[in-house]
Amino acid sequence: MDGKRYLTTSGDYIFKGTIDIEGEPFPVPEDQKMLKIRFHKGYGSMEYIIFENGKTDIFLYGTLFVDRAFSKLTIAISEEDSSGEQNSKSWSAEDGLMLSMPATNRSEAIQLSNELMETYLGGYTLK
Repeated sequence: MDGKRYLTTSGDYIFKGTIDIEGEPFPVPEDQKMLKIRFHKGYGSMEYIIFENGKTDIFLYGTLFVDRAFSKLTIAISEEDSSGEQNSKSWSAEDGLMLSMPATNRSEAIQLSNELMETYLGGYTLK
């Protein structure tokens, strides 16, 4: 993560900057990789607005969960739905992909994710 976070008058945070994930090529032009993520209750959408050939598109990578100090994070990676709808993506608590840091193994990553996603999961526990 390279950017700045701002506190809003409502108590939410806004992150403005870029997020690079090693080994994850985003289908976003280099000059359009700037993100503006509004975190409400500790999470926000990691989505890119893309302008190309006179058209606007959105690339959703996932939902980003952070602690107030921005020292811990989990990304619930959105994947193509099997519904067949174009550009339909979602994440499943049952078998969805996630990135978490800092974590050195799967057990730590799950523990961290459960901590950061507690409100979002509404009582469900990731295993």
